[in-house]
Amino acid sequence: MARCLLCLGLVLATGSLAFGYAWAGWMFAIFPLVACGLFWLLGLWQGWGWVGTAILLVFILAAAGGLLLNLGPGWMLLGLVAALVAWDLDHLSRRLHGAETETRRMLERAHILRLLPVVTAGLFLGGAAMVLRVRFGFGLALLLGLLLVVGLSRVLGSFAQR
Repeated sequence: MARCLLCLGLVLATGSLAFGYAWAGWMFAIFPLVACGLFWLLGLWQGWGWVGTAILLVFILAAAGGLLLNLGPGWMLLGLVAALVAWDLDHLSRRLHGAETETRRMLERAHILRLLPVVTAGLFLGGAAMVLRVRFGFGLALLLGLLLVVGLSRVLGSFAQR
């Protein structure tokens, strides 16, 4: 099940990024994006673990570049979230390689059920960030950044205690 969702996420990431660039008339960017998606599929088939991370970085740069060029932020957001899902499921699939079939299915199902609200929240918050415009002063931005760092360190600390 995770492999199927991985391929779906990869196709969605490649397609939405390529479509976002094509929609704005940047046709020359379609071939490299599609080639990257196909290379990731080849890496999955060959068992090359490094390919997913490398192509994820390319897709992150493509989405960031698309945002800087105002090439349809919705397509860039969808492509980025789908690429992150594909990368996460790629790592899950490699970690569970060799596990018993029933154990693998149970762990995949649990992981996907945890991943679904994260993806939904990411798309919702990313969409809200595209629509809402809030201006922060430097002091407030610094305070929010510090709160984020403290919050993440506490979350990671709670995982380490388990």
